Amino acid sequence: MHQLHIERHGEGPLVVFTHGGGDTMATWAHQIGHFAGAGWSTLGWDLRGHGRSAAPHDPAYYSRDLAIEDLEALAVPVLQIVGARDEMFLRSTNYMATKLTGPTITHVVPGAGHHVHRGAADITNRAIEAFLQGLPPSN
Repeated sequence: MHQLHIERHGEGPLVVFTHGGGDTMATWAHQIGHFAGAGWSTLGWDLRGHGRSAAPHDPAYYSRDLAIEDLEALAVPVLQIVGARDEMFLRSTNYMATKLTGPTITHVVPGAGHHVHRGAADITNRAIEAFLQGLPPSN
């Protein structure tokens, strides 16, 4: 795994927040704070070349498969919440979900992206809460 920026908060079942292309984990700042304070352990991370993660100039450093390797190297893929702001990223997210090998449940929050931290945080929190309530208890 290359120099990825990762932040973990709270205690409880783990929720991993993954941003879309062109975003950073700041996209999920309200959700990370909300769920960390509501009995969940949250992990936010910046994908390669985003935010505070390393951004080499070599194009070979970037691919969906390498993002999957990075996610699995975190050794915590229990639950992944992914924001999809457009159809291209939604397809990429679905691809990633089929390639993850760990015990992962993937939930895509449609339309999540830049606007999540600009006023739609409560709506997004409720959508994620509804999803989490439908999950079986974690071990």
